[in-house]
Amino acid sequence: MLSVGGAAGRAVPVSALGVSARAVAWNTGIQFIGRIVTTLTQALLVMVLARAFVHHLGPVDGVREMGRYTTIMTFAVVFETFARFGFFATLVKEFSEREDQATEILARALPLRLLLAGVVAVAGTGLALVLRFEPVVTIGVALLAVSTCWGAVFNTAMAYFQSRHLMVYPVAAEALGRLVALLGMTVAALAGAPLLVVIACSLLGSLVMAGVCVGFLRRFEPLGWCVDRTYWHALVAQAVPVGLIAVLSLAYGKASVILLAAMRGSFDVGVYGVAFKLTDVLVAFPAVLVGNLFPVLARALDRRDRADAVVRRTVGALAACAFPVVVGAFVLAAPLVRLTGGETYLAASAVSVFGTPVTAVHALRVLVWAVLAGGFAHLGLSLVILRGLQARYLRVVAIVTLGSVAASYVLIPRYSYAGVSVVTVLTEVLMVATGWWMLTRSAEMRLAVVDVWKPGVAAATMGAVVWPVQALPLWAAVGVGVPLGALVYVALLSALGGLPVESLRGAIRRRPEPVA
Repeated sequence: MLSVGGAAGRAVPVSALGVSARAVAWNTGIQFIGRIVTTLTQALLVMVLARAFVHHLGPVDGVREMGRYTTIMTFAVVFETFARFGFFATLVKEFSEREDQATEILARALPLRLLLAGVVAVAGTGLALVLRFEPVVTIGVALLAVSTCWGAVFNTAMAYFQSRHLMVYPVAAEALGRLVALLGMTVAALAGAPLLVVIACSLLGSLVMAGVCVGFLRRFEPLGWCVDRTYWHALVAQAVPVGLIAVLSLAYGKASVILLAAMRGSFDVGVYGVAFKLTDVLVAFPAVLVGNLFPVLARALDRRDRADAVVRRTVGALAACAFPVVVGAFVLAAPLVRLTGGETYLAASAVSVFGTPVTAVHALRVLVWAVLAGGFAHLGLSLVILRGLQARYLRVVAIVTLGSVAASYVLIPRYSYAGVSVVTVLTEVLMVATGWWMLTRSAEMRLAVVDVWKPGVAAATMGAVVWPVQALPLWAAVGVGVPLGALVYVALLSALGGLPVESLRGAIRRRPEPVA
């Protein structure tokens, strides 16, 4: 366990904040509202850019430009993942367990995060140079590398707010930053500005997000600066296993786009990018639910009966939220792709399988299942962290990741994004299976997956009812399919007794007293 020296800081302890079932429910609601805003901005941005590129450059060059954009933004995720390197989860745990030392933790963690972010920015730009992308892609990567530094500051502040169930502040900052980026990038794209101008607008939005969040943080904690190599060593020692897991997980997720760009080109990435971006938006929803319960799980693990209850209820709630999203996206894949990218992406294809051209619609129908598996993998990783099994799990992740990268390397030349999509889903399933198996064997946790069949049956029935709707005109398919599916799913799940409201409420109420 980390040890922070010095006098007690001016932290606002969880007990003083009155964290209760109502507080956690409010925090969850705020995060979901923020995620809706983020999802809408991301979806609108993809819609605007995909259509604007095709409009200004034509169908083929427009798809290629979308591929360049997707490659650059994927590097941004790579930068963020390496800069986080397990520090977010580690700091949430640190802030939760040492509530009265938050000021000292912040003063020591911030300079370390900035130092590592600078190293990541330089290394990532060097990687883009080595891979010999098109000049515009390399320059775009270098531009976004700058945002890694203030992204690390935002992430550190968010860890503090997550531990205090005060996510309204980073959510508001993120929403504002994304809206600024959306506005700037939309104006630039519609005006036919060069891709690098569009990327610069994204850079501005991330700067606004970090600046606003830091302003909020100063209302709770004085920000200082302390170079404490002993603390850094202890913090890194705990964060490295988690960070390596995250980085290796990235290798079979986001890095597939980089491999695709290097081995096949921008057109393939452009076709794949629409489906990739849509699933990237969807996978964030289960992560919000699990992330919000992380501090609750951290305080619950001292009592096995409470921990098991929280985990079982979280599994039930996660299944109830993930199944309809995945099945709905699978059924309405064609309308969603058409709505996002326009008619061009319904027919654009760079590869055929068994004589059938594989489009973004086919890629989306495969990739959505990675969303379902990824939600349970995220919960499993949280439990692995809290149980201190990072080192063991790291070996599993390394083996699965190496196999995934090798499979992608072999399949990309022949099957392009079709092969990458299948490998991504299979890898997520392997991650879930091995992670949960390890928890049941090593941590002796009773992880009975209760009531998962209920949301599965309700979602399958919903899919059957909504399937004919996809043949309707675009706005009718989306406008009728989504509310109809939601109505059918909620009604059937309610009849089966599988609504997650009581499960979550029970999980939250079983939270033990805060650690002194």
